Amino acid sequence: MAKRYITIYSSGHKEETSHWGEAFNWPVELGEGQKWFLAGKEVTVHEFRDAAAAAGDAAWEKKNKTHKEVRVLYGNSAACYVTKWIPR
Repeated sequence: MAKRYITIYSSGHKEETSHWGEAFNWPVELGEGQKWFLAGKEVTVHEFRDAAAAAGDAAWEKKNKTHKEVRVLYGNSAACYVTKWIPR
């Protein structure tokens, strides 16, 4: 299966993923050697990070439509609340 996000560092090491969050957190090398690819097409680092951020925004928008975020008591103290996502 082809990966959507690919980067090749100046050392020749290649990283591939289809998850926007993992791709967004890849380090950016200073200088000229690192290459960025979206769906097999070479792009600039700015286009790459914008596309990953847009995919993340779309994922959160979809989750907010299908799930509801609630605070649930966890433990026996009033200060022990955790956040859970439940289907709507």
